Amino acid sequence: MSEIILSFENLTAGYGGQPVLHDFSAEIKRGEICCILGKSGSGKSTLLKSVLGLSSYDVEVYGGKIFYHDVGEGDGNISLMDLSYKKRLEFLGRDFGLISQNPAASFNPVRSYEKQFRETLKSHGIPYNKGMVREALSTFGLSDGEKILKGCPYEMSGGMNQRIAIALLYILRPKILFCDEITSALDAENQELVRNELLHLRELIGMTLVLVTHNLFLAEKMADHIIVLENGKAREAEVGSAEKSRFNMLDRTGTVLDRSESAEKVPVLTVQNLSKSYGRGKRKKQVLSNLNFQVFSGEIYGIVGESGSGKSTLLRQICALEKPNAGDVCWYEGGQKEKGRIQMIFQDAYGSFDPRMTFRQSMEEAIYLVKGRQAALSSKGRIRELLEAAGLSEELLERYPSRVSGGQCQRMAIVRALLTEPEILLCDEITSALDPETGREIMELIYKIRNEGHLTILIVSHDAALVKRYCDRVLEIQCF
Repeated sequence: MSEIILSFENLTAGYGGQPVLHDFSAEIKRGEICCILGKSGSGKSTLLKSVLGLSSYDVEVYGGKIFYHDVGEGDGNISLMDLSYKKRLEFLGRDFGLISQNPAASFNPVRSYEKQFRETLKSHGIPYNKGMVREALSTFGLSDGEKILKGCPYEMSGGMNQRIAIALLYILRPKILFCDEITSALDAENQELVRNELLHLRELIGMTLVLVTHNLFLAEKMADHIIVLENGKAREAEVGSAEKSRFNMLDRTGTVLDRSESAEKVPVLTVQNLSKSYGRGKRKKQVLSNLNFQVFSGEIYGIVGESGSGKSTLLRQICALEKPNAGDVCWYEGGQKEKGRIQMIFQDAYGSFDPRMTFRQSMEEAIYLVKGRQAALSSKGRIRELLEAAGLSEELLERYPSRVSGGQCQRMAIVRALLTEPEILLCDEITSALDPETGREIMELIYKIRNEGHLTILIVSHDAALVKRYCDRVLEIQCF
C-alpha cells in the first residue's frame, strides 16, 4: 500500500484564463495532517477547488494532474482530472469530506439538524439511527444530542456549527478531510475546541487532514507537513520553523494608535434595554438581554465576545435586518431612513454578493442605488483608488465572486461599502477571513478613512488584540 494518498503534478489553475496557481507539485501522505499555508489570494482556495471539482466553484485547470491513490480494491491510482464530472462527485462524502469556512452555509439554516443528518446519510447509503447520531455528537463534546438534533443551524454559533459538521463527518468517515479556513471566524476558545476535535477525529478513524489556512499558529500546532503558497507557487516548510517574518504577523501587544478626540461627543446611536431570543418554549434560546450602550459620532466602537455571545445578532438588530423582542435602537441626525447612511460588511463575504454579477456590476449597482445613475457612471476613479488601498488588482472587477479567494471577496465587500461614503459602517468580523498582514492593512485603511471623513464605525470581533488596537471604546458581551 502506497503511503501517498494524494499527489499533484505541475497543477496550474485559475479563472477566466488568468492562472492563480502555478505548476503546483506536492505529495500528501496517508494519515498525516498537511497544512496549506499562505496569505489571502495566494491560491489556497483555488487548490482546494481544483481537487473537489464542483461545477459551482467555476475554477479552470490549465495543466497538470491530481492523483488520488485509493486504498480500495482494484482502483489503484486515479487521475481525478481524467474522470467525468459524475464520477468525481462519487468521491465527495465517500472518500473526500469538506468543512468550509462557513459551515452554516453547508446546512439549510431553517431545517432541523435531524432532517439534514437523515438526508445526508441516506444519500450515502447509510441507514439513519438516532442512537448512532447522538453517540457521534457526544464523541465531540455535544452531550445534549436530542436538543441539538431538534435545533436549526441559524440558532447556533459558528463554533457549534463547526463541531456538528465534524460529528457528521465522523459518521461518513471520508478518507481525506479538506478544511477551508475552519477557525478563522472563531474566538480563541472555540478555535482550540475545533482543533482538538479534528485531532480526535484523526485519532479515531485515521483519516488524512488537509487544512487550508492563513493561521500560522494553527499550522504549527497541528501540522505534520506544511506547504507554503506565495503568489500561486509552492515551497515546503519545516514544522515549527516560525514563518512569522513571511506573514508579518499583526502586533498582538494591543498597542493603541494615536487618535484625535472629538471636542464634542455627538450621539448617533443609542441601544436601550435590547433583548433578543430565538425559538419558543423548551427550544427558546436567549441571545441578548437588556443591553444598553451609546455610540458617538466619529468614534470606532468595538463589540467583543465569544462565539455565540450574540455579537452578530446585535448588528442585525441595529441595521433592522431583525426585530428585537424588547428594547429600542435609536438613531440620531437623520436616522435609518436616510438612503445609504448606514452600510454593513458581513462576515460571510460570498453570501453578500450576487453570484451572477461581476464585482464591477455589484460596485456600480451599489452606487446607483444610493447616489444615482450619474454617480455610478463616473465612479471608475474612486473604485480604482479604493481597490489600490485594499491591495486588490483592477482585473478582479471582471470576476464573479466564486472566482476569488475568501480574503479577496471580503476586501471587495469592504470596498463596495466604502464606495457609497456612509456615515456609519457596521463591520461583522471583517478580518476573520484575512491573513494577519492583510487584516492589519484593512483596519488601517478603515482607520484612515474614518479620520479623513469622520466615519463612525462599529466593529464586531472575537480578536481582542485588534479591538484594543483600533477602537476608542469597547463593549464586551457575555454568553448566557
